This record gives sequence, structure tokens and C-alpha cells, in this order.
Amino acid sequence: MTDLPLVPLVNLVVALCVLAYWGQRWYGYIAKGITWYFSDQLLPLCAILVCLLSGATLSGRYHGTAPHWVVFGLDAIVLLAAALFFTFFKMNRLF
Repeated sequence: MTDLPLVPLVNLVVALCVLAYWGQRWYGYIAKGITWYFSDQLLPLCAILVCLLSGATLSGRYHGTAPHWVVFGLDAIVLLAAALFFTFFKMNRLF
């Protein structure tokens, strides 16, 4: 066992990647006047909450492990589903 909290650190990195992806969309909303909906912002809102949870854990203010494992499990399921999709999806024809 080490003192380095790997699960909160991995959750923080994944959440920051999600926010970086959404940063260009937010730029489009602001600069180009693209219409957006509140439901579009639920995924980045979850990423912000995960960043706050991971930041509180890494700073020593929160010591719960269950939420981190739930987020890590969801990340793992999504990554596995994406890997399976890109492995087995095949398009026979282009229209």
C-alpha cells in the first residue's frame, strides 16, 4: 500500500479530460452563438462534481472511498463499452 491515492487521482484526470473536451463546445456556445440546452451540460456538471470530490480527497478534507470507487467503476464501464463498440462495429455499406 502507498500513500498516493490512485483512484481519486485517476478520477480527477478523467474528469479533467471530459472538461477539456467540453471546453471547445463552450467556446462555440459563447463565440459562435450556438444554441445549447441544459441537458447538454449534465455530463460536464458531473465532471465538475468529480473534480471537486477528487480535490477534496487529495487535499485531505474528505476521506470517503465509496464515491470514488463508484465513479471509477462508471469510467471503467464506459471505457470497456467504447472499446467493444470500436472493436466489433463494422459498416458494410456507405449510403
